[in-house]
Amino acid sequence: MAPDIKAALKEAKAGIKESDFEQVIKYCKIVLKHDRSNYQALVMFARACQEQSKFEDSKKALVLASTVEPDTPVAWQGLATLFDLQPQLSTPAESIKVYGKLIKLFDSGPKHIAFLRKLASAYESAGEAINAADTLSELLFLVKDEDKNSEKEIAQSIVNILCPIQDTLNEERLQQLLQTVKTLLSDSVLGNNETNYKLYLSLCHKTGDRAELLTAATKMAALFRTAYPLEWIARVFVQDHIPWMHHTSESQLSWSDCEASLFHLFELYPATLWGNLAVGLHYEESGELKNALLCYSRACDRSKSSFSNTAGQPVIWWRLYLEALQKAKDWPTIESTVTRILAILSETGAKWPDSGENVAVTNEKLKLLKAKALMQMGHEKHYALALSILKNLDSPASDLIIECLLYTDLAAARTELENLKSSLNSDTYDVLFAKLLFLECNFTNSQKILEQVLEKSANNVDALILLGRIHQKNRNDAASLSCLLKAAKLDSTREKAFLYLGHHYRRIGDKIKACKCYQKAYNLAPVGEEEGSALSDIYRELGEYDKNFALLNTATQEGASGGAWAWLRMGLHHLSIHDAQKAISALQRCLQLQHNHRQALESLGDAYLARGSYTAAQKVYERILTLDPEAVYPRCQIAKIYLCVGEPLIAVTQYEELMSMCNEPNLRLVTLLGLAQTHFVLASLHTATNHLDNTLSHCVVAIKILDEARELQPNSISIWKLLGDVCSLLYRLPHYLSGNKIEIPARLFRPGSKPGEVEKVSLMTVLQLASKCYGVAVKLSDADPTLWHDLGLSFYLTAKHTHCKGESPENVSSLVQRAQNCLKKSLSLSPLNSEAWNTFGLIVVHPSVKNMALAQHCFIKSVQLQPSASNWTHLGAFYLVGGEVQLAHQAFCQAQALDPRFVTCWTGQALVAESVQHYDAADLFRHCCTLGVQPESLLGHAHHVALALADNKTVAPSVLSLAADAMMFYSREFDGDSIGLNLAGLCLEKFGMGNTAAQLYSMALSAATQHNKGDKQVVNLTDSIRSNFGRVLTSLSRVQDAAVQLSSVSEPDFQSECNLALACLKGEDFETGYTKYMSALHWLAQNDHHKANILVALACLQYKFGKIQEAKTLLFESCQEGGGCVAGIIALGALGLIEGDATLITAALNELAPRRHTDEASHHVTFLTAAQAIIKGETNEAKNILSRAILCRPHCHELWRFLSWHLVCNAPKQPSSRVLRRDDALSTEKLSKAIVACASSASVLSQSSSYPSIKSRCLPTQDGTTRVWGFLRASDKTKALKEAQRSLLMHPGHSEAWVTMISAAVTAGVKDAKVQGMAKVWTPKCAPTVQEWLHRVVLSTPA
Repeated sequence: MAPDIKAALKEAKAGIKESDFEQVIKYCKIVLKHDRSNYQALVMFARACQEQSKFEDSKKALVLASTVEPDTPVAWQGLATLFDLQPQLSTPAESIKVYGKLIKLFDSGPKHIAFLRKLASAYESAGEAINAADTLSELLFLVKDEDKNSEKEIAQSIVNILCPIQDTLNEERLQQLLQTVKTLLSDSVLGNNETNYKLYLSLCHKTGDRAELLTAATKMAALFRTAYPLEWIARVFVQDHIPWMHHTSESQLSWSDCEASLFHLFELYPATLWGNLAVGLHYEESGELKNALLCYSRACDRSKSSFSNTAGQPVIWWRLYLEALQKAKDWPTIESTVTRILAILSETGAKWPDSGENVAVTNEKLKLLKAKALMQMGHEKHYALALSILKNLDSPASDLIIECLLYTDLAAARTELENLKSSLNSDTYDVLFAKLLFLECNFTNSQKILEQVLEKSANNVDALILLGRIHQKNRNDAASLSCLLKAAKLDSTREKAFLYLGHHYRRIGDKIKACKCYQKAYNLAPVGEEEGSALSDIYRELGEYDKNFALLNTATQEGASGGAWAWLRMGLHHLSIHDAQKAISALQRCLQLQHNHRQALESLGDAYLARGSYTAAQKVYERILTLDPEAVYPRCQIAKIYLCVGEPLIAVTQYEELMSMCNEPNLRLVTLLGLAQTHFVLASLHTATNHLDNTLSHCVVAIKILDEARELQPNSISIWKLLGDVCSLLYRLPHYLSGNKIEIPARLFRPGSKPGEVEKVSLMTVLQLASKCYGVAVKLSDADPTLWHDLGLSFYLTAKHTHCKGESPENVSSLVQRAQNCLKKSLSLSPLNSEAWNTFGLIVVHPSVKNMALAQHCFIKSVQLQPSASNWTHLGAFYLVGGEVQLAHQAFCQAQALDPRFVTCWTGQALVAESVQHYDAADLFRHCCTLGVQPESLLGHAHHVALALADNKTVAPSVLSLAADAMMFYSREFDGDSIGLNLAGLCLEKFGMGNTAAQLYSMALSAATQHNKGDKQVVNLTDSIRSNFGRVLTSLSRVQDAAVQLSSVSEPDFQSECNLALACLKGEDFETGYTKYMSALHWLAQNDHHKANILVALACLQYKFGKIQEAKTLLFESCQEGGGCVAGIIALGALGLIEGDATLITAALNELAPRRHTDEASHHVTFLTAAQAIIKGETNEAKNILSRAILCRPHCHELWRFLSWHLVCNAPKQPSSRVLRRDDALSTEKLSKAIVACASSASVLSQSSSYPSIKSRCLPTQDGTTRVWGFLRASDKTKALKEAQRSLLMHPGHSEAWVTMISAAVTAGVKDAKVQGMAKVWTPKCAPTVQEWLHRVVLSTPA
């Protein structure tokens, strides 16, 4: 070594000691410059570079050093240290090389152990798990028995390394791994012990150490609360009990050994795959096939998300499930399961367990099984699907193909049979050919062939069953029974033999044996549609409803394969017990299976109808009609729906259309009942609204319909009850409708009458007929409490009508007693019927019984049973009649709370308020009238309105209108109540309906005169009615009749005498009129106001005869009576206008000045003031006076009318020249518009007033005439003609309207022929005077 090199090495070593690594690098480079293989320089250079973070240079130097002296450990150690500090500098191969060399250099000691660890880690990083495990195994051997913690750590590392590749290990290494894992197992629940146990169990399974697997699984289950070890126990049980694998009984794991473990497994994990398989196998071995299928099904569902169904994995669960389904003959589920299995095998590459066949052969067998399952399902579409599968098989099954063709295409089946005759077995061919003939209904030839087959092979079960069916078709019961019994004995697994045996016994009436046969057939084929349907039907016929429900519940529960038959019958079962929602669910499920199942659709509609879903039900029935437009039942149900939703008129139309389609008696009967029910509903609605004429019409139609239905089904309870209901509904008919005017079929009360013959009878006869109808219904069903109630109510209504007719009390008492007996019978049958208690209370309140204590008990009992508004109202009415006002009020309050729109309880509250003189009584009666028609409320409201009018109180027009309407309703029903009719006449007279009021007064007078004429009250009532009657007749210009009525008043008063005087004057009997006025003035006038009014009337009479001075005198006297009479003052002013006496006008205006702002005199004052200005020639001032008055009182129609008259009367004359100046034309147009506007305002304001006194102050046509004149002045002939036509249409009986029309027509250039044509149309509708005028003026004019 050169001196310079030694010196440089020495300086480099000194630099390392002093940590001067720059100096080390400097001197090492000097050395390496001269000797690149200098080991010391390379090592020191590497150390210095490493300290200077020059790791790449350090690595290069160490690698070079390790090659220079490979057996010197310093460089190798340096590399190991560098790789530990900077792992990215090394590759796994480099690390393996370094650590391997160091292990050789240090063959023992701690460094050897440390380098072994690092070498194992390097192998693991390089992906060499086997070498890593071997290295760790060597390490494990070195540390064994020295450090237990290190020993476990190393063993765990070996396990962690080999576990991911355990499937690739050979048997020896698997055993080594198993032993290593076993050393790690302990009784601790911490750390990796649970994971190690799981691995150990898996390894035991791989190595086939079954005993150790069970031992370890049991121990792990005791340590950890997990399902994993229990799953392995279940798996062992499954593998020991798989049917297609052979096991010795000694090696099998018994159920008793693992039962506790499996129960614990289900507690921890109910969805366990192997647990379900194990339990399913146990159930199958125990004969509990149904439970086994459920377990297998859950296992297969679990397999979708489990480690199953993977490539190469045998799908044990699917085979177990499929074989169990074949045992259960669950063909629909077999078909769907095979489909799923084929998809799994093709998609995942899974293996069919224990099958040495290739995939193609396995698929062929599965497809063949699917085709057989489809054939067993028995529908044409299933046969078609099976046929398509069979034709696509590599080795088609000819007999099965023919079997499918027999149910899809008989012609093709015959052809196929001929083609395959030589290849088929003779018996097989003969049976198939016989079946073909059977399906073609050629029973004779089919029987011959089968008999030939049985001669050759007497035990051919297929031939026996088919021959038995042929004998059944031919009604040869003995031969059929013999064949089927023999078939059942030969093969007790053939469900069809037992099915047709059941049909045989059912047909001959032995339902018990039939049931047993059906049960046997169903047990053999639990999902057979024919078998299940037959068993369910026979259960229903035998009344075994619980068994039927259990059967259907089993067939339709989750996981079962019940077809449409089961869901249909389940829906019918729920519908029969009134559980509509469950019925709907079941029937919807049935329709999911068979979309157009007719019976299911009809039943679903019925279920929706029972639930109240009318729209849904109607849609279902309409869907049936799309499938069968001629179907009758859905049309009938649609009509019923319209009736239920409140559209009875549409329902009537539907039923009437249906009548022409019903030829079958039962359908016609149902339609007749529906139509009668609809008319009954319409009659009830009209009764509620008091339209009793319509009630009678619909009831008569319903009675005729029910009579026809009665002939079709004379023993139908519903017909007799409905007939009784219809007849009872007529009890409210008034006399003018009920007196021998009700047309009913004669054969209802005269059995020998001809069909269609009708007779007019009285209401009493109809009510008696109602009792007879209920009596017939009671005879047919004497245990029905509703019928007894209806019969009792019918007797009660007949008794009330008899009492109103004034018949003997004995008859009334007899009827009431019958009613009591019927109600007692009803209550004995149904003591909790509140309606019966309520009706019984009404009966015992009757005057012939009047048991008030019992009545109170009945009403209280009805309220306790059913606190309805009607029951509370009856109780309140009872208390009100008994004088218990407070209790009545409380009862009515309860009724109002239950039904705020129940009018009768409001009427009761109004009567309570009236009895205590509460100020709300009138408002309550009015509210009742707005709610509905109730006689007491109608009378009460009209009574309070009459009282208000009598006291000169202001009554709102709406209130008066409501009273008039109310009394119209009342008068129609109670046409014998003279007081009510008189009150009705007053209301209608006040409302301006004079003719109707006169009719009502006439009816009231007729009713009053039928009473005892010596009675003082009757006399006073008659006088009051005559006075009112005479007054209204006078207003109608029937003065002669008015005079007769007013003269007949036995005790005249001031009003009647004045009315008589007025009638005489209008009849031009002036002397009598004057005498009556004088009589009223001197003897009957009750105050100065009366006298003043009579003096005014006398003054008018004097003026009529030209005695102006005497008239003035009488008018002055009237003004002096009682502080002045407004009518007298106005008459003085009018007389002043006529006479031109300005002083008299001024005096009248001065007298009226204090009253100028009152409604009574304001417009008269304005008129007199304007008239006074006109007399003075101040027309513009008069117009200003009227205009100012309108501004102050714009609602006064009289002022608007006065202004329109003033504008018409004082309009400037139009110039004769045809050409008007522009200013004149504008002025004329403006004036015309003003006239039309004023007349229109007057017309609108007068018509908007509900008071007839306001409407009658002027002719109804005068405002229209004024408007026509305004349009004519503006030369707008078209509008003038339209206005005239409108006025004529509204008032065809007024001559002024005709005059205006003719004037407008002539002005507009209408031809005379058209005017005459209009007159001819309207003449018959006019009053006699107007008719005479039209004939004289219009119709006599030549066209």
